[in-house]
Amino acid sequence: MTIGDLTKLLTTGPDEPPVCAVPGPDAAYGDRSATLVTVRIDPGRKQIDLAPGSPAEGLRGNRRFQL
Repeated sequence: MTIGDLTKLLTTGPDEPPVCAVPGPDAAYGDRSATLVTVRIDPGRKQIDLAPGSPAEGLRGNRRFQL
């Protein structure tokens, strides 16, 4: 299993039970719960990746930390 495979497991479609919170496009302010960050930890490489938003947003703008 690759990191890409894990990201696919964390991404759900519109008719699936949510793994992460994605606000409805017409949700009122205050009712727009959302996943704020995706954290990917690779203990073998001693790396932590942080990306804004949910895995469905493609891990764009990620930051990598080397331990």
